[in-house]
Amino acid sequence: MGVFAAVMTGKGTGAISSVQVFGDSAEAVIKKIFKPAGKKPPTFEPCVICLGTISDGAETIDQVAIACEGPANFAINCHGNPLIVASLMQLLQRHGAALLTTEELL
Repeated sequence: MGVFAAVMTGKGTGAISSVQVFGDSAEAVIKKIFKPAGKKPPTFEPCVICLGTISDGAETIDQVAIACEGPANFAINCHGNPLIVASLMQLLQRHGAALLTTEELL
């Protein structure tokens, strides 16, 4: 099935933005770009929220909360600045995610 990503919040500046990432390799893609806040590796299972940062190599893009919403289905909640959201989406795309519009996802 691959990996897909879509911004679920409205366009423009907001406090929080939510990016849905799903597909067979979604967890593998997220593990490549996510560093947990604590020393333990992230536990991606339903009803668990993981706090940490999304990074592009040595560059931190944003602090995030990632929720596992089901098998191979994740919500990345980041700050709502459009530049941060665009950077996150580009990073996901570089790691193999196909980008979808909200309408395509729904």
